[in-house]
Amino acid sequence: MPDRSVVFIVNPIAGGGSARSSLPLFQDFCTTHHLPYETFETQYPGHAISIARDYAQTEKIVCAVGGDGTVNEVMTGLMQGSATLAMLPYGSGNDIAGSFQIQKENALDCLLYGSPTKVDIGQVNDTYFLGVASCGFDSKANEIANGIPRFIKGALLYILAFLITYIAFGNDEFTITLPDEEIKGRCLLVAVGNGDRYGGGMKVTPNASRFDHLFDLCLVGNITKWELITVFPRVFKGTHLTHPKVRSLRTSSLTIQGKSWVYADGERKTSLPATYRIIPNGMKVLLPVL
Repeated sequence: MPDRSVVFIVNPIAGGGSARSSLPLFQDFCTTHHLPYETFETQYPGHAISIARDYAQTEKIVCAVGGDGTVNEVMTGLMQGSATLAMLPYGSGNDIAGSFQIQKENALDCLLYGSPTKVDIGQVNDTYFLGVASCGFDSKANEIANGIPRFIKGALLYILAFLITYIAFGNDEFTITLPDEEIKGRCLLVAVGNGDRYGGGMKVTPNASRFDHLFDLCLVGNITKWELITVFPRVFKGTHLTHPKVRSLRTSSLTIQGKSWVYADGERKTSLPATYRIIPNGMKVLLPVL
């Protein structure tokens, strides 16, 4: 059981400023329930990593207040530590929290009653991720999404980015090396899932689990523009896996070669070539008791 004292790491621009404006609510909750707390606001990209690192070797609950990018930074700072990661989903994209059934409505109660649970962490080159790390079409869409004004949020943000990316549509050449297989060819995207979703609820790897020590790999093959339009809506329910040009695999490690950025947890992380591996039970995350 963690020390029920909380360190809030707040991204002040997350969710168009809603993370910062909601801070008095979080502080009042802690005061009412006699939870000791500290509060920090990030001032630049990567700042949450260094703040979290200062608490990594404690038994405190370190709470990321923002979206997927903020969660990723706090998680990165806590790697190889004993602290417990918590989340208040107040960003434009909250897929990591959502995949854990953490919503605004139950996130504060989770600080009181949540269960610290060890989960797998994904690693791509020298960076870490909790959700999905992808390259190809998704990377291009993420580049565009990060340039769209933040008052557009969630699924709408990524649908708009998709439509813009679609205009310059193209499949890329990849070589994917698994422990027992090599796959070469043109693909629309390669998604490596530690979690099941990204992009405002798109369940690209719908069967992924953070407790099985495996990645779920989704390969969308060399498809046409028309096929893309027909398969894209199915991603929100995870039914795209039955499309004949979509392949799903499970693996504990892989290497991808090609020309693409790798995006994970909503942020540009590295570029190809990239090596992926699972860190089993890599971190304690405070999860709601459902």
